[in-house]
Amino acid sequence: MNKKSMGILVLAALAFLSFTGCSREEQTYTEKERVVQTRILTMSALPETISYLGFVEPEEVKTYALKTSGLIDTVTVKSGDKVAVGDMLVTLDSYEYDLGLQASSEQVKLAQLDLSKAVEARDFYKKTYEDTLTLFNSGVVSSIKVDEIKLQYDIKVKEVEQASKVLNQAKLDSDYKSSTLSDTALFSDMNGYVVDVLGSEGELLSQGYPVVIARSETNIVKVGMSQEDVKRIVVGDHADVVAGDQTYKGTVSNINLMPDRLSKTYDVEILIENGDFLIGESCKVYIDLEDIEGIWINITDVKNDGIDYVFAVDNGRATRIDIELHEINGSLVRVTNLEDGVEIITTNTNVLSEGYKVKVEGEANE
Repeated sequence: MNKKSMGILVLAALAFLSFTGCSREEQTYTEKERVVQTRILTMSALPETISYLGFVEPEEVKTYALKTSGLIDTVTVKSGDKVAVGDMLVTLDSYEYDLGLQASSEQVKLAQLDLSKAVEARDFYKKTYEDTLTLFNSGVVSSIKVDEIKLQYDIKVKEVEQASKVLNQAKLDSDYKSSTLSDTALFSDMNGYVVDVLGSEGELLSQGYPVVIARSETNIVKVGMSQEDVKRIVVGDHADVVAGDQTYKGTVSNINLMPDRLSKTYDVEILIENGDFLIGESCKVYIDLEDIEGIWINITDVKNDGIDYVFAVDNGRATRIDIELHEINGSLVRVTNLEDGVEIITTNTNVLSEGYKVKVEGEANE
């Protein structure tokens, strides 16, 4: 082979090596970064919260009935109406009761007149007796005359006593007739709402028969609480009641320390300050207990594959940290095995695995 041919071969070899080197540089592997948001953990103190399913009931339900019988004259309310103390609910036809009261009132007047006459006669004979006794002491009249006048005086005293008894009896009868007349009208004695009306105008109503059912304006939520939790609350504790998308303020108003025979839970009543509820409406009750200091994270940040864990950032890479869950406060849960200052990953955790390279985009909002 001559020198010219040898030179061509050398140049070709150099060109091949140069092309191979460029190809290898272009095939160099670039590791993918996962873009995430993070939160740096800090110690904080939050109350432990217990939650129960409850049902709304009126604080008080009343069944109204009349103390007397008669035809219903007017019904002034209907189901759903709001009522206040003193509002009229139902009235009876009072014609016969009016007549009875008028007759009784006349008897009182007659009895008062009879008593006045009896008192006048008694006073007359009292003075006559006193004058006769004076004359007797002066020797003007005999003892027989004194005894005669004394007998008349004693009779008049008895007549006054009898007339007084008749008047008292007439007054009692009049008061009874007046009370009976007032009982022909039914009034509300609480602020609340009419649940149902059981009578209609023109209907004959018997004494004591229910005619209106009403509920109080205030409501309570009843929950069945476990033995462990009922020991940790007291009357007056604050509670949040969530019904639908609304949250209402409430207060523990009663704790029944006798357990339910079947469920073995303890009935607890929470008084709701306001709100318009249906009877029997279901709701969620949250009661705050004592403050607990620790690391609290969003429940949604917790992953689980049989063990609870989170992803944290360590030297730009995702690292798994197994954790233990404890008390819950709303959307937060207290965890152990995480230290103050740890930077946990809060987004895109479903595409992460141990050791993945991550790029922190920003800190997530609380």
